[in-house]
Amino acid sequence: MYSIFYLLFYQLCFQYFGNELTFAYAKSFVKKLDVNNDPAVNINDENTEPIIGILTQEISKLISKKFPEKNYKSYIAASYVKFVESSGGRVVPIWIGQPREYYEDIMTKINGILLPGGATYFNQSNGYHDAGRYIYEIAIEMNDKGIHFPLWGTCLGFELLVYLSAHPKEPRTYCSSRAQALPLEFEKDYDKSRLFGNASADIIHILKTYPVTANFHLYCFTQETFAAMKLNEIWRVMSLNHDWDGIEFISTIEHLSSVFSNNDSSSIMCDKDYSPLIGILCMDIAQELQRKYGDDIHSYISAAYVKYLESMGARVVPIWINQKRTYYEGIMKKVNGILLPGGAVFLDDSKCTKNLRNDCVQSSKFIYEIAEEMNKDRKYFPLWGTCLGYQLMLLHSIKGNSNDIRIECKKMECSLPINLENSYVLQNSKLLKDCNEELVTAMSQLPFGYHNHRYCITKQILGDFNIADQWTVLATNKDSEGLEFISVIEHKKYPFFGMQIHPEQIYYEYDDNDDERSRCHSFRCLEITQYFAKFFVQCCHQNKNFCTKAEALSYLIYNFPIEFTAPYTTRQQCYLFKKNIDYPKIKCESTNAL
Repeated sequence: MYSIFYLLFYQLCFQYFGNELTFAYAKSFVKKLDVNNDPAVNINDENTEPIIGILTQEISKLISKKFPEKNYKSYIAASYVKFVESSGGRVVPIWIGQPREYYEDIMTKINGILLPGGATYFNQSNGYHDAGRYIYEIAIEMNDKGIHFPLWGTCLGFELLVYLSAHPKEPRTYCSSRAQALPLEFEKDYDKSRLFGNASADIIHILKTYPVTANFHLYCFTQETFAAMKLNEIWRVMSLNHDWDGIEFISTIEHLSSVFSNNDSSSIMCDKDYSPLIGILCMDIAQELQRKYGDDIHSYISAAYVKYLESMGARVVPIWINQKRTYYEGIMKKVNGILLPGGAVFLDDSKCTKNLRNDCVQSSKFIYEIAEEMNKDRKYFPLWGTCLGYQLMLLHSIKGNSNDIRIECKKMECSLPINLENSYVLQNSKLLKDCNEELVTAMSQLPFGYHNHRYCITKQILGDFNIADQWTVLATNKDSEGLEFISVIEHKKYPFFGMQIHPEQIYYEYDDNDDERSRCHSFRCLEITQYFAKFFVQCCHQNKNFCTKAEALSYLIYNFPIEFTAPYTTRQQCYLFKKNIDYPKIKCESTNAL
């Protein structure tokens, strides 16, 4: 539910390829479309990695006041970027203050545009209004020529599209709908619209029943205005709402001829407290990142994991490595769950060097032991392990000392379906028992699971290390030489879940390859991986740890800059952390200052 409106827009963007793609990834992007022609994967010959523009807008007074030395002129709220990325899109900023030729050119290189909400005036020249007008006019021209180009307007963007279609008249009226969460009041034949026609019955029920749309606006459009200005000859009204004073206003519309959809609200969860704090363990710095950014960088987190959890409403806290056990005991009383990510380190200390460390191994051992103790004491605390993180969980579940649990398999860089265990196992699985049958079937048919590893764990290993009675194997895969290994697992007793595959990479990592190594970015594959993100975030929501708002702010990943690392590594973006800086102490002092 969290991103249903964007998922619908994303499907529209799938359809437009662009006729002059010249971005850095364009060549491999177009080639991959030719390669990915398996009807089971790519049913509608869709563009599986759409590039979507988000229009910037004039800098707000609040931001200017906060960052006076930066001299910022425009901005995009990061939530829009993550919103788009959460369904597999890539984002390009669209600059305001440019001549029409700029918008004509950029719109031949992207697959759709989102006009975001904000607070700016339509009478300001050379800004959001003028840029939006160019975009609207060009998109109309393109669609009239049969070139599919979708637009989406949220709040202010929604107002701008209607405003432009009514020009020179002012179609807006004042209303009072600030900080108002509402269900949608659907109009007749809404289910015949492009926007809602393919939505499931469950989604429609939620939209009708629960206050899942958040309104933050002072202007509205009414049915009377639409009739008087004949705007209902341009736009199909699909839903209404009522403001705090009972005034009825239009909340969702779509263009009758072009693929423009608009929503006067933003999707939120029904539960106002649905925003669990989830820790992601830092990973010892990868060699390619160290070569680029220097020996001073000690650890990192791939931004894909952060966005993956945020896509389902979670907030992320970095968990530092190379700390004493007391640090992990303290932080695990504040977060609601922890994700142990993938990476490349030796599990055996004897193989490490000065610049090739494995501090994450001992840190993850502390985390596993503490989580085990908490759950034994009936303090629900979930863990999720991806790739190396999954391997570390199994290693730490061994009683006694062991340096490694893995065996070498043929190096894998490919996307595969998973081979699910029998129906009895799946029906009794915490992870899969509530997943709908259609999605479970798709998991065994579509290559949603991206493998990037050269070590594996087999069912036999579980027996050899006497941990088979702790874990339930849910799915397996085979390497190129036929070696069967575990790909999905869950703890029999505790809320611990692991995957050898990388679900987050289907969303947020992209390939220069045009062969079988490519990640599958089809819409169906995205739906599958989204299920796992949703499941884990819901698990974390069951944990009752609580942070005050001020305390949470001091821990969040937002306190740290993000680096564009794609030119130097397979990770598009990373958070990099220096050594010899006591981050926990800095955060503690920051909290005290608040």
